[in-house]
Amino acid sequence: MFTNYKINDIDNFETPEHLIFESKINHNISTLISMVQDVNRLVPHAKTHKSKDILNHLIDKGITRHKTSTINELEILGECEPQELILSYPIASKTKAQRLQKVINKFPKTNYSSIVSSIYHVDLLNDLKGIHGVYIDLDTGMHRTGVSINELDELLDDELYELDIDIYSPCAIGATINNKTIEQLKCKIIAGAANNVLENYVQILNINTLTAINLSNKNIADLTGIRDFSSLINLSV
Repeated sequence: MFTNYKINDIDNFETPEHLIFESKINHNISTLISMVQDVNRLVPHAKTHKSKDILNHLIDKGITRHKTSTINELEILGECEPQELILSYPIASKTKAQRLQKVINKFPKTNYSSIVSSIYHVDLLNDLKGIHGVYIDLDTGMHRTGVSINELDELLDDELYELDIDIYSPCAIGATINNKTIEQLKCKIIAGAANNVLENYVQILNINTLTAINLSNKNIADLTGIRDFSSLINLSV
């Protein structure tokens, strides 16, 4: 299947040309979905196709979260209005922050997120309107990009713990939730994820005062534990 790239009437094509072998694309997408089972776990990088046609095809298949590394690509993808676009390279200047704001304003139906690895990156995002989420670029040993483990506490202490957000998901840095930091958090929910190990057991987390939680467009499929929110009146999903 992967060797038969036959083109009929090749003389009628003007090169260079962008060709899509739809049957092969569909096979690859179906195989990928079958491997992960839940399409919400998939966040393809646009560098693998750089095409609105392919992006629309992925969206039609239910893959609605995507990422890219440049503002130019982000703007192109924004025209397709996927559910979420993640800028997988930090905003490192005021000029780029202004360009990102223009894209957000131009295509407001999409949720926009970005990664950070310094306090400066966080400060630039704080000045923007419409940022949906923030991901920490963690240097796990490759030493190419990201914040090192040794500098992580400084980044979290100075900025991220006190962000007014809905959900904090520490993933591989679960030990950042401890008796010292729990009092700083302004998030409504702490959600563990893959490779997450919370530091021991935190008893001082008080959830019985929350009366309203908005979980719409958060891709949350399991509400196990919601009954522990004893004062909850309004739940939006």
